[in-house]
Amino acid sequence: MKAGLQMNKERENKTLEIIIGSLIIIIALIFFIFGLSNYLNDKIKNNSSKYFAEFSSSDGIMVGSDVRLAGVKIGTVTDLRLNKDTYMAVVEISVEQDVLLPEDTEANISSNGLLGEKYVSLNVGGSDIMLEDGDNLIYTQGSVDLLNLILKFANDFKK
Repeated sequence: MKAGLQMNKERENKTLEIIIGSLIIIIALIFFIFGLSNYLNDKIKNNSSKYFAEFSSSDGIMVGSDVRLAGVKIGTVTDLRLNKDTYMAVVEISVEQDVLLPEDTEANISSNGLLGEKYVSLNVGGSDIMLEDGDNLIYTQGSVDLLNLILKFANDFKK
């Protein structure tokens, strides 16, 4: 009888060890995937062109937000800061190096649906002159605050 109880305890201990070991492996895999994604993001930055755009409002945009052209992701937002002279939001974007942008490319802050994530949408122009790495996108349109638009409409409607 004692031998049977001891075998049950050993079996329970082995099961507990297997569960704990599995959790440790899963946590290690999560850290590995996180590290790999950071490495790949750095590699993408090195194979990309950097551009700057100034927006009057950059609400909803953050580092890591998508940059899209014709609905296709071609880059990411890599930095966001305030220009203290113009009080405009300066957005640094990295775009795949093989995507050439004309100098009259327009950058807009758009969103997926009403409450979706915000991203930078690029609309290319017709110029034959291409932007170079580090150039500024001159034509920009900041994010539209839907709540403010509704409030303005409601106030105008009351009058």
